[in-house]
Amino acid sequence: MRILVEEPGAEIFVDGESVGPSPLDEVVYVSPGAHALEGRWPDTEAVERPVDVLAGITTPLYVRMEKPEAFLDELEPSTPPVEGPAPVPEWAFWTAVGATGAFGLTAILTLTFAELTYDDYVSGGRRPEDSALAARGEALDVTTWVMAGLFGAALVAGTVLFFYTDFGGESAETPPESGPEVALLPGSLVLRW
Repeated sequence: MRILVEEPGAEIFVDGESVGPSPLDEVVYVSPGAHALEGRWPDTEAVERPVDVLAGITTPLYVRMEKPEAFLDELEPSTPPVEGPAPVPEWAFWTAVGATGAFGLTAILTLTFAELTYDDYVSGGRRPEDSALAARGEALDVTTWVMAGLFGAALVAGTVLFFYTDFGGESAETPPESGPEVALLPGSLVLRW
């Protein structure tokens, strides 16, 4: 069999007998059957490879050995490990729950006021002087449908956030502990403590 070892610094053995140091390109004559090929580099585990030499084969058997990687914990990764998306903080879910409740309550209230206003218009005999009452009822009715749509959107958002929220508080990114903060945003003032 022909043994090819390009990495320098190893001692090569066939069936426990030394063949020589690497780099090595050596033809070794062995009897037919199973043989053990071993390469020992310093500071790494030995590489063992079983080799089967068949009887009556005149073509050479090529065996290539390579040095094993150094201990993986000593190597720095060339690329950072890929992680999944970070979990959503718990406050985002509870904000969606609050928005769902607020939109739902507003939709119920505007529907109630719209129906009461329309009932006042109908019970008054639908007089022309009550047309402002009818217009107000229609406006409240439109507002009801808008609030019902926002309620539905917030309900869907809350449901989706439920599956991505970190309820255990084990978020990958935890904000640093700090004192009170004030942030001015367009149209609002944010206080954090």
